Amino acid sequence: MMKWAVRSSEVFFVIIGLVLVSDLFLVAESACSKYFPIHQILDSPNKVQTFDDTDGFREIKAVQYDVNNCKENSQNPTGKQFAGNYTLIGHESLLTDDECLVKQNDGKMYYNSMQAIVISANGWTFQPIRIDLDDIDAEPGVLSSDGWKESMAIFGMRGSDIVRPSLKFYNRSLLVAQNYTVIQSNLQQLGLSLNGEHMVPGGHYASDEMVNCPFGKDNKESERCRMTASFNLPIDTLVVMYAVLQKSKTETRAASFISEVIVNCGCRCSQIDVGSRKLLAPIPGVDGECVQKESTAPRTVCDVLGSTWCTKAEIASYTASGETLPNGNCPCTKGKGHRVSVDSPFQPRNDFILNTV
Repeated sequence: MMKWAVRSSEVFFVIIGLVLVSDLFLVAESACSKYFPIHQILDSPNKVQTFDDTDGFREIKAVQYDVNNCKENSQNPTGKQFAGNYTLIGHESLLTDDECLVKQNDGKMYYNSMQAIVISANGWTFQPIRIDLDDIDAEPGVLSSDGWKESMAIFGMRGSDIVRPSLKFYNRSLLVAQNYTVIQSNLQQLGLSLNGEHMVPGGHYASDEMVNCPFGKDNKESERCRMTASFNLPIDTLVVMYAVLQKSKTETRAASFISEVIVNCGCRCSQIDVGSRKLLAPIPGVDGECVQKESTAPRTVCDVLGSTWCTKAEIASYTASGETLPNGNCPCTKGKGHRVSVDSPFQPRNDFILNTV
């Protein structure tokens, strides 16, 4: 069984507001985050990774697909670990066919033949707040018309709905953002029950300057061939796709990289009725003094056996540090706590391992 890797020092979002969750008044400050490398899931038995920790028992699965005869790179196969937490995704195809090639028709760009990885959670949700799609570059040392140029696309699913991430491109980027069309039969090959064709976001190499970007998370030159995805909603399925915008005259293989998936914290949870209780709220502009409130709302708490799934955020908490003051307020001190809020039912499938998604 595997445990999450925690990144408590990385803060990506700020949440503003007051949250009543316990015998304290809690002010949301930042989201905590954890991460999982995709290659670890693919390397797990049955390609299912099990987490069994204080957030509750749960499963996540990753499946690699050759869509419409787009074969993985035989030298660097899709799903292989690279440089720590990165996962390879790439292709190998003949020079003269349409395999692994983005097709252009009637002003649209179609992801028709491609490599893909689908990551799905068993009955719970996760919110990716950072995924780097890296090394989306071009074949060096050849004319712009003669070398391969790579592309990648990414989207999520929440139930039967597509969730589109925000994409960030970096300074002096060699990439351009693009909405790609995926037809129903290709989505079904990925195990997704969607009707019709759908547009999904991504990007491709768009420069006539044929650059093979150096790899490195902190390398500014590598940022020119990187796009970073983030989701503003929790999802239950993540899809990453790879194809080439243009084939090489001589090279049959190419590959890009996917970083670890950094997600907001969450846990299995339940609500409990604790009756009436006093809560403390900070007074703006007044240090060390809180107003007292009374609440009868149920508490939402992490529960390893809970039947719902919650998001969890790091927050500031306030506790009484003395007797009630004549004005009815209370001296208080600031500490750290968590906000737990219900996102969805926790409904794992018994046939999760047997199904492809």
